Amino acid sequence: MSINGIGIIYCLLKPSFLINVKDHSSSRTIITFTHNSPEQVQTNIYDFLKNQKKIELKFIVKDGFVSHHLVKERSILAKDFQLNIASSALESSTLVVLPTGMGKTIISILVAAEMLSNESGKILMVSPTRPLTEQHFHSFQRFLRIEEMVMFSGSMKPAKRVEEWSKARIVFSTPQTIKNDLEKERYDLSDVSLLIVDEAHRSVGDYAYTGILSQYSGHVLALTASPGGDSKKINEVIENLDVDNIEVRTSGDEDVKDHVKGIDIEWRRTELPEDMKQIKALVDDFLQERIRKLRKLGFLRDCRPKMVSKKKLLKARDEILKKYIRNKGLMFGSLHNQAQAVLADHMLELLETQGVVQCRLYIDRMREKTKKSKAEKGFLKDPRIVGSIGGLEDFEGPSHPKLDLMEDIVRGSVDRGETVIIFTQIRDTIPLIMERLDGLKIERFVGQAKGKDGRGLKQKEQKEILDRFRKREFDVL
Repeated sequence: MSINGIGIIYCLLKPSFLINVKDHSSSRTIITFTHNSPEQVQTNIYDFLKNQKKIELKFIVKDGFVSHHLVKERSILAKDFQLNIASSALESSTLVVLPTGMGKTIISILVAAEMLSNESGKILMVSPTRPLTEQHFHSFQRFLRIEEMVMFSGSMKPAKRVEEWSKARIVFSTPQTIKNDLEKERYDLSDVSLLIVDEAHRSVGDYAYTGILSQYSGHVLALTASPGGDSKKINEVIENLDVDNIEVRTSGDEDVKDHVKGIDIEWRRTELPEDMKQIKALVDDFLQERIRKLRKLGFLRDCRPKMVSKKKLLKARDEILKKYIRNKGLMFGSLHNQAQAVLADHMLELLETQGVVQCRLYIDRMREKTKKSKAEKGFLKDPRIVGSIGGLEDFEGPSHPKLDLMEDIVRGSVDRGETVIIFTQIRDTIPLIMERLDGLKIERFVGQAKGKDGRGLKQKEQKEILDRFRKREFDVL
């Protein structure tokens, strides 16, 4: 969800680097913490997708605004890349890959307006969450001269949905509601002339999108900021969407760059204090020992021991089960090492990226379990882990050096009259941040699920907090 004109800080994600980004279009400060060097930050998949061609524009521009009988007058600024993409998307089913905040919703509104001008059917737009669905519903209402719009939800009675489906020209819904209705044959998609799929990278596996797409054979407009991290995932998305046109834009493209304001990026490196490095060395020694044992058995050999990721460690479990299906002894031994490696890897991640307090909470919760696994019992008894726990308990000073940096940046931003959003990887970090920013107007914002740090927020509560933030009733989210 984009919030215009609000300063943003991404905080406490990775250990070593802090990037300070200044967005000149909104006096927005964006800070992100990462362990990668600047040249490693972005994996460029755009060359794989890019398909730019000469496009015949389908829209009229008048005094710098889109002029269309279904679009409210002087409501949509005419931006070249949006008009080009929308025009292309009208020709055939299209996947649009566009960075967040560059107007994917506007493109879908333009395509919808033109389709409704020339087609007799209705438009269905599906989004993965109710807040996103509400956002799109209100955006279409804001820009289009169309009355027959309806938003579905699971709380709406099925009979009411059937009634509204028959009358509506545009329907907004989460995919699960539509999938359930289709399975129960309450209606079908035969009169849908355009299916808009938001967050289209989710169109894989058994997600509800695939169930809808399997029952639809018409025109598709799919929207995403990133279709996937590798060609295999991207191909699966494209195949499930059944698109034959892909429109990709970055801030450097010819028809985009005039509409993008400059961004300054400043990297700041943080170092762990010596006490934290000593704790890290003990846990890492334990982890590397477990990795060496697994490598001797034929696992984790596709990369150097120091480069084994959590993903590879987790994947090793399935490989062990498959390889030793008839040798229970080797299976259990290998699984024991794999499980302890995962425990150590997570402890290291918390120490490096979150801090001493969060790492200590992780160990405390493991200790407090009434039923510990064999791997957990052995992990907690190992002299190196015992030593590292002692180091955590004796540690004095800030939980992580990034907290000092974060506090300086946030207080400086607030003093300049800016608002700030702080993103953190885990909820245990939120109380520490709020404590460090004592004296500022700050609000906690989390998902719906109950966490170890307290209860979740209902969607209504989330919306109320964001509305108050937009009104600048507090400084930091």
